[in-house]
Amino acid sequence: MTQSFSSRFARLTDRLALLGFTGLCVAAALTTYEGAARYLGWSRLPGLTDILSLVMAVIIATAFPAGLLRQSNVTIRFLGKALPRRGYRMLEIFGCSVTLMFFALVTWQFFLFVIDQHGRGATTRTIEVPVAPAWLLATLVMAVAIPAQMLVIHRWLQALDGRAEEPEH
Repeated sequence: MTQSFSSRFARLTDRLALLGFTGLCVAAALTTYEGAARYLGWSRLPGLTDILSLVMAVIIATAFPAGLLRQSNVTIRFLGKALPRRGYRMLEIFGCSVTLMFFALVTWQFFLFVIDQHGRGATTRTIEVPVAPAWLLATLVMAVAIPAQMLVIHRWLQALDGRAEEPEH
């Protein structure tokens, strides 16, 4: 059951990351066009800066769940490597727990930001698109990082108990 959920969740995070990468490529292409249009005197894309300012938050958020699930975040492991295997695993669990708390706090702050932006009726500067929906989407995507990190902790706890191998990182 856990393995099945874990593999389905990994596919979800992979799809989110692929969607974000695709969005990043589209944003880069549009930005390139905008720069060329400005230089060559072609018609520009009105409101592109406004739209990209909203979309980039979502694009960036899509990378976190898959990155956390694969433990590709930056980690310094020299201290853990000097400890016995059990100590190393406990230190990994501690680090993963701190990461979980960090992402929970960031997601909570995003949520408070969404409430504030919605309450103020905040919009982008040029084309006056409401910002709250985009930030809500970024918050929801960021929230997916929380169960992703919980799965990582679960795998390390299983390794600590000897019920599984250490997760790859």
